[in-house]
Formats: sequence, C-alpha cells, structure tokens
Amino acid sequence: MHRAALAALVAVASSLLHAPPVALSRPASGDPNLLLQRTADLGGGDTKDVLWLAATDGSALRPWIPGASPAWSPAGDAVAFSAPGVKGVEDVFVLPIEGERPFNLTSSPGAETSPSWSPDGQDLAVVTAVGISILDLAGGSETLADAEGGAGPSWSPDGAEIAYVRAVGATRQLHVAAIDGSGSRQITSDAIDHSSPAWSPDGDADRVQWYRPQRNRSLSL
Repeated sequence: MHRAALAALVAVASSLLHAPPVALSRPASGDPNLLLQRTADLGGGDTKDVLWLAATDGSALRPWIPGASPAWSPAGDAVAFSAPGVKGVEDVFVLPIEGERPFNLTSSPGAETSPSWSPDGQDLAVVTAVGISILDLAGGSETLADAEGGAGPSWSPDGAEIAYVRAVGATRQLHVAAIDGSGSRQITSDAIDHSSPAWSPDGDADRVQWYRPQRNRSLSL
C-alpha cells in the first residue's frame, strides 16, 4: 500500500474515535470512497455497528448505514454487509448504490456474516451457523462441504476456489476448496491460529496470503 493511502486510512481510523453523529447519507455512484465499520456506544452496555464512508484522502467522514463486515462489489455499484434481520440475528444484506434500500439476501434462523463477493459479482460467500455458504443474488445457496465452522472466506481470482480457515483440533488452519465443496485441502498444520486469507492481487490463482500471530505469511499452493 502506498504511504499516502496508508496515512489516509490511519487518519480515518483515528477520527472515527471522535467523530460526532451526523445525518446518514448515500454516496454518489462512481465516487471513490473508503468504507469502514465503527461500533457506537449507545450507553448502558449497548452497542451498534455502523458503516461509515470517507473520501480516499480521509476527509468527509460520515455515517452511512447500520451494519458490519462491509464488502464492495467488484464493480463498486453495491455493498454487501451483515446486520440484524427481522428475526433478531445477523443476516446478509446487499445495498445497490443507486437503490432505495438494502435487500435481505438471507433469512435462515441462524446468523450469516462476513460476505465476500465472487470476482464476477454474481455470488457471495458468507459465514453461517453450519459453515460457509455460496449465495447468488437471486437467493439460491449451497453450503460448502467440509467447511463446518469455517470463517474468513476469500475467492480465488478465477472464482473457482475459496480459501477459508476452520478449527482443526485446538487451532484454526487455512483450507482451500472448490466452490462446490470438492477438493477441500488443508494448507497449514502448525500449532497456532491462522486467519484472514486473501489471494494474490496480481491474479495468481495459486498464491494465498493470510495472517498468523507476529507475521503475515504467503504460500504458493
């Protein structure tokens, strides 16, 4: 990341701690914006997650819509996020930038969180009570096999596979599987937790980076 962009992110994160409440607003389609999550203290031990927008230079910080785990669509024309649904548990919503309101993509009794867009913008991988599910924008879903307890889904650049972490014994290990659940394989096997997998941004479908305590790691699959 360029130093100027990193400095802007640091400035935004710092200002989030002291930003006054202002009216919700909607970004114009095509406008470059940073999308951040802030947990607001409502008093009495209650909190609420709110998505905030800011210009890429860190200015014009403003709250946008209640929610958590935001993800821009690849085309930048919609945002997926999680928020309490009508049943009181976390559901996944999609808000088109030009739309009137977000639409609920999930409605199961359990919570669904952490949406991750497919490269073509047609599907979302989400974390559910049973594992990782693939959802299409028409409302279909299919749970990944061998992904029970999986978290942090990340699509490969070609959209054919998903990297994720799940518990193996007492630690969380990195796995990769095809989107239909076939070919699941465990990538790491050491005695520490792993998290936040991300595929190589240069389009290399055989390289994944992830976080582990004290350092980031990358690996050719």
